[in-house]
Amino acid sequence: MAMKLQVISNLANMTTRELSSVEKWKSFLDTAAWHYKYSFEDQVLIYAQRPDARACADFETWGEKLSRRIKRGAKGIALVRERGSKFYLDHVFDVSDTYSRIPGNEIKLWGYDSRFDNAIKETLENAFGEPEENETISDAIFYAAKNKYLATIAGIDGQNSILKISPCKLPIL
Repeated sequence: MAMKLQVISNLANMTTRELSSVEKWKSFLDTAAWHYKYSFEDQVLIYAQRPDARACADFETWGEKLSRRIKRGAKGIALVRERGSKFYLDHVFDVSDTYSRIPGNEIKLWGYDSRFDNAIKETLENAFGEPEENETISDAIFYAAKNKYLATIAGIDGQNSILKISPCKLPIL
């Protein structure tokens, strides 16, 4: 078990270093966007092991809360957990690794619908100011991210910054 923990810890640290590449960062964000409820460290490990993953949960959540089963032979995505001063591996599975015997028990993943562009742009403008160019939803998102970043580095953003990214806090064994 210690050997697997070492391998996963090394994978997380290597992957984090690779994220300094613009292309790798964009690819990471494509995966991380689906896993917004997971920590940065977990998102890195999900990306490193299954960049195509779209909805991850542990065995119990799939079975007990979502009435789905894990497919035979599915390989879990290892995540590092800490209990007291000890580290161990826990595993989650992507929705593509599951199935249901209950008709109609399909998992509906969230999606983007352009019908809501104006409402999204208005919300972003109220929170981050009106963009210089207000042509597309991309302009509004970019401007909001830019303003958030500038406020953060200027130190006027408070403690709840979404941009305070720290290196992986996984053990180096």
